[in-house]
Amino acid sequence: MNLEEQREKMGPWMPAVACGLFAIIAIIGSIWSAGKGTNISLMSFICMMPFFFFLVGLYLVKLKKDIAELRERLDAADGRSDSAVALSEH
Repeated sequence: MNLEEQREKMGPWMPAVACGLFAIIAIIGSIWSAGKGTNISLMSFICMMPFFFFLVGLYLVKLKKDIAELRERLDAADGRSDSAVALSEH
C-alpha cells in the first residue's frame, strides 16, 4: 500500500484521532487541577467530541463507497451506450 492510498483510507478518521488526543490532554489537565473549580460539563462535552467525529468519519467512508459504486455504474452504462451506438452505425 503506497502513501497516497494510506492517506485516502486514514483521511476520514484523522479528525476523530486528533480530537481524541485533545480530549486526553484536557482530561489530564483537568485531573491535575482537580479541586480548582474545574467545569465538569465542559469536560463531558470534550470527552464526547471524538465520538461525534467518529460518526462523521463513518458517514464519509459510506459516502465514498457510494460514490465509487455510482461511478462504476455510470462507466458501465456509458460502455453499453457506446457499444449500442457503434452497432447502430454499422
